Amino acid sequence: MKRLYSVILILLSGLVAYGQVKTAFSLEECRSLALENNTAIRTARMDSQAAELRRKEMYTWFFPQVGITSMGFWSEKARVDFLLDDIFVNSDAAQDVSIILGELAPELGLSESFHFFKYGFNAGISLFQPIYTGGRIRQSYQIAHLLEDASGIKREIVEKFVLNQIDKNYFMLASLQEKQNLVDALDNYLSEMEEIATLAMDNGVIVKSEFMQLKSRRMELNAGRQKLKTGIRLAKMNLLNSMGVEYSILNLDNYEFPAADFNDVPAPEDVYIDENQAVSNMDESRLLDIYVKTRQHQKKITLGGSLPSVGLGARYGVSRFDIRDEFKWNGGVYLALKIPISSWGRTSLALKRNQIEIDKAEATQRNLMEKLTLKLRKDYLELTSAWDAMQIAKEQKDYEEYLHEQARLSCENGYSTVADLLKSYSDLAKAEESYSTAVSDYVTALHAYIDCNGSEE
Repeated sequence: MKRLYSVILILLSGLVAYGQVKTAFSLEECRSLALENNTAIRTARMDSQAAELRRKEMYTWFFPQVGITSMGFWSEKARVDFLLDDIFVNSDAAQDVSIILGELAPELGLSESFHFFKYGFNAGISLFQPIYTGGRIRQSYQIAHLLEDASGIKREIVEKFVLNQIDKNYFMLASLQEKQNLVDALDNYLSEMEEIATLAMDNGVIVKSEFMQLKSRRMELNAGRQKLKTGIRLAKMNLLNSMGVEYSILNLDNYEFPAADFNDVPAPEDVYIDENQAVSNMDESRLLDIYVKTRQHQKKITLGGSLPSVGLGARYGVSRFDIRDEFKWNGGVYLALKIPISSWGRTSLALKRNQIEIDKAEATQRNLMEKLTLKLRKDYLELTSAWDAMQIAKEQKDYEEYLHEQARLSCENGYSTVADLLKSYSDLAKAEESYSTAVSDYVTALHAYIDCNGSEE
């Protein structure tokens, strides 16, 4: 029963693969899909959008602060209580008036005491416009703007890294496909040679040992082909993952990637850029420059905390108290001035600490610039070395192709043995593999140099 299930699954997978249309992706299409779908790139873009919103949020502090306020109260006892003695001064005439009013108050329906603010209500709209805050709002906005630039640089770093992975995986896949084409061509040729060798052995032209060498070589090819097939499938999976394309193990063979043209790879002199310009364009240098500027703005914010702050406010609203049992509209403006005298000593120490942070950041920046210059030179040397190795490998491949063609003609004409032909095939296969490896190494070195100096292909 298990065997039957296995057969059914194999048939179903074959039908699924047969029913789907094959899709081919060029290198540029792979890069475009990665920029659109890759999770790391999408996350970096969301971080960049959040930084942009943070900068816009800081910009709103330049505008007036508007709000609605209201308050109501009721007290068990009045908050203000006046007696007649509190109203009139302590003079003889005042005492006489107080006595007379005290006697007449009950007859006139008046009270000997007056109560205020037992209950009340007020509501209104207020507006406050900061005029000068020691530059803290402006400096905070500048920091938010720098952080937005930094998030954009980090997004570029992520995009470059992902595109590098796309290029490396694409060329690696192309290299594996070139090897597969070579293996297929060799297997087809050995199949023809096996038929010829069978006739030659039957006629006594070659011995059985030569025929068995041919059979052994085909068996080695079949074993290597399986490993090569697995490597190609893994390379496709890595490439599709970087592109953000959904796939399954059953339809993996439906995705095709045309072989890259190794002749289109630019030479080192085509991508060279001036060192000073390249170092200033490096992502690490740009980020550290932003870090230094951020520290400088933070120092100015610290200084602004000890400077006077001025603001203009206005309020208009309605109130009602027990003094006058009706709603009354009123408004007013005010000017607020704050001078933080007690914080001057603390601010002085904070400014010294901020200056130390600035000096440390500038020293780190100078040290990094020197290291980046050294790295740039090293990357270019490695690039030229990889280019020379690729040219040598190409010359060796072309030479082995010529030798193999001569060996094939010699074997077909009976001037050499099958073993000589197999050896020429083996040498050609090694040369092809060396060339593919050299191309892959050069592409890796090329992207390392391009990403380092911030230039474009």
